[in-house]
Amino acid sequence: MDALLCPWEPAQFLIVSENIPTLLYYSHIPSMVLALILGIFLFKKGTKDVSSRLLAVTLLLFVFWAFLDLFLWATNSPNQVIFWWSIIILVEPLIYIFSLYFIKIFIDKKNFSFKFNFGVTFLIGLLLLVLPTVYNLSGVYLSDCVAVEGPLALYYVYIIEILVAIFITAFCIRRYLQSAKEKNNTQSKKILLVGVGLLLFLLAFSFGNIVGSFTLEWTVAQFGLIGMPLFIIFLSYVIVKYKAFNMKLLSSQLLVMALAILIGAQFFFIESQTNFILNAIGFFLVIFSGYFLIKSVKQLEKKKEELRISNERQRSLMRFINHQVKGFFTRSKIIFDSLQNDHKKELSEEVQKLVTVGFDTNKEAVDMVKSLLDAANLEKGTIEYQKVALNFKLLVEETVESLRGLAENKNLKYVYDVQTNSDIMISGDVTHINQVIRNLIENAISYTEKGSIAIELKVDKFKKVAVFTVKDSGIGLDKNDMSQLFTQGGRGKRAQAVNVNSTGYGLYIAYQIVKEHEGALSAESEGENKGSSFVVTLPLLK
Repeated sequence: MDALLCPWEPAQFLIVSENIPTLLYYSHIPSMVLALILGIFLFKKGTKDVSSRLLAVTLLLFVFWAFLDLFLWATNSPNQVIFWWSIIILVEPLIYIFSLYFIKIFIDKKNFSFKFNFGVTFLIGLLLLVLPTVYNLSGVYLSDCVAVEGPLALYYVYIIEILVAIFITAFCIRRYLQSAKEKNNTQSKKILLVGVGLLLFLLAFSFGNIVGSFTLEWTVAQFGLIGMPLFIIFLSYVIVKYKAFNMKLLSSQLLVMALAILIGAQFFFIESQTNFILNAIGFFLVIFSGYFLIKSVKQLEKKKEELRISNERQRSLMRFINHQVKGFFTRSKIIFDSLQNDHKKELSEEVQKLVTVGFDTNKEAVDMVKSLLDAANLEKGTIEYQKVALNFKLLVEETVESLRGLAENKNLKYVYDVQTNSDIMISGDVTHINQVIRNLIENAISYTEKGSIAIELKVDKFKKVAVFTVKDSGIGLDKNDMSQLFTQGGRGKRAQAVNVNSTGYGLYIAYQIVKEHEGALSAESEGENKGSSFVVTLPLLK
């Protein structure tokens, strides 16, 4: 039993006490309930998704923090205050750090570097070492059971939280601008909504803690926790609209529940009959409309499953067609190849020309079908890359030489310049990297009627990347062409007039392949009829 107690009765059920202002239950409990439901669901359903697990940990840490906060308001034991106040000081920065890792993996689908993770571990380790010392808490005011916070609680923890909030803001802005540049509107909106929702919560969370620590006005400060329902509403909207975490139905239920709790809680504070009636009308309207919202989402989920089955059948049909078409083209290719090589002497010059035309037409048809199928697979994310240690220099040289005849047949000057004597090693899929090289060179030849094709390969030692450049003196690109160059079906306005077999998918496929290899593909042109340059950068093998 404590020798000294704060001047109120012991708490009932841990968090029921005459010392807790009634409004604090309103600010804490709805947030705790919503966060708990969503956190448990994410843990249960998100077993293979790291970002959903991180979000679940963040939410459950908040539930733990909010419960401890109510407990500290309720207890009249100074010893309990010292211990649990220290724990709550540890939990606060952990909420920020897990939020940071959630947003990183949710957007980038990968973790931070080892150095970054080590730095975060060091900051938390230092906090753990100093936590039980007077630099954290030095005592308790018996008049109100508020701990006397030291420099660790007053400054170190808040510095960590402010730095994390700044980092999240900068990270979201950078990724938003990047996705906007790539014209990925869906990703841009997703980043904006989740980023804003997360920062709203962290801002409200920090506001309450900072105000309380520096002004000792803890009652008003705790109303900042209303940011958590706002965050959950934001997150629910993202889940419903963009299918994040694959839990649309639960998100709709949470959205309705959040609104019902926020409106229903008003009944405890209404003093006039008119306000009571108006609030009751609003409450039942939320319940009524929420019922139909959830019912609609269930119907959408059912239709989605039916659509999934239909799409799977279509994919099966496409695989069958793909197999059959490849078979037909392969047989015709064998026939043309045999006529060109084994029976060439038996054919007249005129027939030989027809065979050459037929062979080239067959190849163009194969390339067109392959481009369309590859584009569809890339969009669905079904392309598998077999990355190995690859001599990029050797692969470029082989491809350049294999296409030399194509350029010379058009009387184009064909120049290849490699600016290193050493091998250039990268990690890549041989087939797909070769497809990128071949596509860029073939495009340059196709869209250049006269002049030259200049191909360059070098190493940027500072950036640690291989740089492959194809420059032509062809039809060039204007600003409108550049804006849609790497999109599906995107091509220059004069492209099809020059090359009737252009599908507009070649550069899109090349862009996606380079992106999957953590590289970059860009284009430059001074305008129409002034040629174009395409530059591929790929990271060197470490």
